[in-house]
Amino acid sequence: MTRSTAQMDTRIDDEAQDWFLRLTSGNPDEVDLQAFTAWCDEDPRHLAVYREIATLWGDLEALRPKGAEVPVVDTIVRPDFGQPRRRRSWSLLGRGGFVVGGLIAASLLLLFTGTTGLVQRLQSDYATGTGQQQTVTLSDGSRVYLNTDSAVAIDYSDAVRQVRLLRGEALFEVQKNPARPFDVLALGGRVTAVGTAFAVKTVGEVARVAVTEGVVRVAPASQDRAAGTLVTIGQSVTYRSGEAPSDVLGLDPADASAWQRGQIVIRNQSLTDALAEVGRYHPGKIILMAGDKKLQPVTARISMKDTAAGIDTLAATQGLSVMRVTDYLTVLR
Repeated sequence: MTRSTAQMDTRIDDEAQDWFLRLTSGNPDEVDLQAFTAWCDEDPRHLAVYREIATLWGDLEALRPKGAEVPVVDTIVRPDFGQPRRRRSWSLLGRGGFVVGGLIAASLLLLFTGTTGLVQRLQSDYATGTGQQQTVTLSDGSRVYLNTDSAVAIDYSDAVRQVRLLRGEALFEVQKNPARPFDVLALGGRVTAVGTAFAVKTVGEVARVAVTEGVVRVAPASQDRAAGTLVTIGQSVTYRSGEAPSDVLGLDPADASAWQRGQIVIRNQSLTDALAEVGRYHPGKIILMAGDKKLQPVTARISMKDTAAGIDTLAATQGLSVMRVTDYLTVLR
């Protein structure tokens, strides 16, 4: 997937979420429905993504209050989780307001099914949950520092030392042993070191390698180690599964390990990417109801101990408001 395609998918997701909230915030009038129809006609993906969101809410039937109904208006699924209570804490301020009971149910579903990575955890030897970190000392004295929501599987033999990064991010401090190469496998790529320190991070379909000490080689796992791209201290590369690494880029080695000091470092990122990074440490779901075209890149250093304050700060840089529905769902508009 190209960057432009990813940006298009993000825009469609944002617009579909916005339409869902608008159409379920009360009684949409004829103007709203005509505008929604026009939006659907612009691109067949629009209605497909909208239906995915509507289906998610429809799947929450078991979590609804007893007796609540989910009426259907034309082809638009409109969840209704009962009548709102006359307390501000039970309504979000926006177009007409809407019942938060459904959002509470949605947040619970997202909490337990959104980022658990159950299969990867079962495959792993070591794993961390959201906000957790762990240090693992391997049999040869090498160390693996697991960041939040990460998992690794260890495979040592007489000929090779191999670690599979199944998800998330880890920093490796490798004991020198030229006779036994140290490989980290992630997303179809291989990072090889003899004695060095480096971090590997996976985000979606992209892996990033950042070297904080020594030199590593990065190559598709199907290629010979010697054919890899050399990456040295203060440098990084990214790659996708089966593809050669990107051009080598510079970095501040301290940034690559900032999470070990309890900090989230964001440098000139889109708000969408910045919130995704914070979301790795924040329990629950963060939803951005604003298009990236209207927003400016952000740079920040956020404490992992107070990610909620970090979200507030990021929102303030764009003039957005923050609405929280329980501890597990945060909406920026």
